[in-house]
Amino acid sequence: MRGTVVIPAGTPAFGRAVLRVRLLDVTLADAAAVTKASYDREFERLGADEQRVPFELDAEGGDVAAHVDVSGDGRVSRGDLVTTRAVEAVEGVEVPVELV
Repeated sequence: MRGTVVIPAGTPAFGRAVLRVRLLDVTLADAAAVTKASYDREFERLGADEQRVPFELDAEGGDVAAHVDVSGDGRVSRGDLVTTRAVEAVEGVEVPVELV
């Protein structure tokens, strides 16, 4: 499955960051989501225009979650970007992220 993470215009520029995209199985009631597939990639943001970063996952079905790890610490921190709503995993999905 292929898709694109969309960083909105107006988001400040940053140097090297890691994009982490996970495909999650959220069908288990009262249980944590299970990661079915993941994708990691380093990239830079040089301006403040909308930026689209492509990704590809080796599985289908579920929800897609994205984390742009600007701080590089592997955790969601202030200044990072994350998905804030459920995004169904379909071919060509656009995954919006928002500043933490």
